[in-house]
Amino acid sequence: MKETDLIELAQEQFSLGLESESVQRERFKEDLDIFDGDGIWPEQLRRARQNNPRGARPCLNVSDLPARVHQITNDVRQNPPSIKTRPVDDNADVETAEIFDGIIRHIEEQSQSDIAFQTANLHQVIGGYGYFRITDGYDKIGQRELFIRPIYDVNSVVFDPWSMCPVGSDAQFAFVSEEVSRKQFEREYPKVDLTGSEAFDSSNGNPWVSDESVRVSEWFRLEQKKGANVIKAGGQEYSEEAYWALDDRPTVEEAGQPEKTVCIWRKIVGTKILRTVELPISYIPIIRVPGEMYVKEGRLVFKGLVRDSRDAVRAVSFQMSALVEAIALEPKAPYIGVKGAFDGEEDVWAMANTENLPYLEYNPVDVNGVPAAPPQRQPPPMASQGIAQALMLSKDALKSVTGQHDASMGAQGNETSGKAILARQREGDVANYHFVDNLAKAVRFAGRILIDWIPSIYDERRVARIVGEDGEPGYAEMDSQQPEAVRKVQGPDGIKRIYNLGVGCYDVISTVGPSYTTKRQEAVAAMTEVMQGNPQVFPLIGDLWMRAQDWPGADDMAKRLKAMVPPQALQADQEEGQQIPPEVQAMVQQLQAQLQEGAQIVQELQAENDQLQQQMQMKQQEKAAEIEGRLNQEKIKQAGEIERAEIEAESKERVAMLEAQQAEMQNKMDMVLQYFMQIMQMEQAEAQREGEETPQ
Repeated sequence: MKETDLIELAQEQFSLGLESESVQRERFKEDLDIFDGDGIWPEQLRRARQNNPRGARPCLNVSDLPARVHQITNDVRQNPPSIKTRPVDDNADVETAEIFDGIIRHIEEQSQSDIAFQTANLHQVIGGYGYFRITDGYDKIGQRELFIRPIYDVNSVVFDPWSMCPVGSDAQFAFVSEEVSRKQFEREYPKVDLTGSEAFDSSNGNPWVSDESVRVSEWFRLEQKKGANVIKAGGQEYSEEAYWALDDRPTVEEAGQPEKTVCIWRKIVGTKILRTVELPISYIPIIRVPGEMYVKEGRLVFKGLVRDSRDAVRAVSFQMSALVEAIALEPKAPYIGVKGAFDGEEDVWAMANTENLPYLEYNPVDVNGVPAAPPQRQPPPMASQGIAQALMLSKDALKSVTGQHDASMGAQGNETSGKAILARQREGDVANYHFVDNLAKAVRFAGRILIDWIPSIYDERRVARIVGEDGEPGYAEMDSQQPEAVRKVQGPDGIKRIYNLGVGCYDVISTVGPSYTTKRQEAVAAMTEVMQGNPQVFPLIGDLWMRAQDWPGADDMAKRLKAMVPPQALQADQEEGQQIPPEVQAMVQQLQAQLQEGAQIVQELQAENDQLQQQMQMKQQEKAAEIEGRLNQEKIKQAGEIERAEIEAESKERVAMLEAQQAEMQNKMDMVLQYFMQIMQMEQAEAQREGEETPQ
């Protein structure tokens, strides 16, 4: 299309979307005014009360609506939605899906995506809908990356009015506009001539270009684009170059240029297109976060928590103002006296209800000169019980409308048992769960856009930063030229994995639950409770319990505790299919054989020692018989003990020498096993860097 035709189409789509959203935008503004208190009192009623000739009447803004809104949004902060990638077809790989998860967590971390999600969630709960977006750019070191950005002003977005999907996945176009000053625009685009753009889209009295400001708009539009020539032959698809490169070419069954959907991004202002970029995705990267959505009279309607609460909030403020006004009038009960009793003292008596006067003087006679009684104050008016009852009914109405009763807001209700309190709290959560669920759907759609976009970002050989579920950073090597999703290559430091994110089909799911920090704290509490009830379990799980702590030095303590874990417990944690390297196995087997041979030699020496002991006893008996007649029993005993000591010393020396040889072989065995453990730890560290879960 020509540029003039594109500008005309952009103006048509913008006007169509803006006209379709006009009612919704007005309702969003009213909901926001109710939320911040400015819209509780209608302007006409407020002016009438404040400009009352008899004195201004109170117009109180008494609303717990912000607390009820934050009851939902803060629950999302505690249980943020997360994205999980799943392989779909045969070419996809589970390990590559985990790399996708690590890259998405990296994108969320560097984008501070929680700001985008929380901003959209707040707009969703207040006015019924919010937005966030995905953009590309460059990080601090100059590498191309994706970012999840918040949209703070929902009115800056004009969305496809025919998009019926709650999160806008079927939208064909969208606009994100920004108003800048004319001088700022001219500084940024000094060569752009805006002549003729002053009247652009000025039918609603708000032209895109004026003397003071310029509307710069990002226009997203899905378009069909023809791909490269594809030849179907022999039941397979080939590119044109690949087919003609075949030596034995099968018969062509079909050939053509299949179309694919791409998103075209244009920056426009007035009648000028400043820039055009083709995005490698098939969605509009503007994610809508709806509250309650339905169609009425052919138009989408979005509602938040405030919409149905307007009248209840106003009723509470009206009744509270009436109650305060009635109470304020109680000390202002009038004095009643005969005519003439206040003559000459009118100014003093007029201050009786506003000043603390020590005394009041009056005329003891009336205008006819007849003695009169002193003036008497009338009983003060009592606050109406009807007002107090109406105030309570208004508060109950607000609870019913929002679905949040006393237990949901943390207040004590009629429930007495813990089970009943939890049941009432769950009622409040269920009544407003559609907000959390729709936010999870929006985050899931954002994950699909990221999965669609990420392969084009990592389209060259590079090392990508990933983030594990525990927040620990790691790295993964990418190669977009390899034909498989993951390739294992034997390197000098062991086996490394190289990934191609463009191979295979993946999908995402979104889960809502506690963050990793919350899960870790819950794990610590659960393991502590288990160990308190079963102290004997500590030697088995002490290292896991310590690793879950967030103290300084907890990891070092966990390593020392792991050294005390029984070997059979560590062996149970080994990953299925994990094998010892063949060269280490050979060394271990060789040393085990040597150790067994040494043990056999020790057994033989022990048997020889037993024979020597027997021979020694026999010699002692013979010598005892020879000297029996010459020496007494005591001398025989002394001689026998001396000779036996000599033989035992000789035998012990030989056994000690053999035991030293056996200890030397055992040391060699320990050194080999220690070398094996170092290899295993290096493989675990490499696996952690690759973002995969490894055994302890």
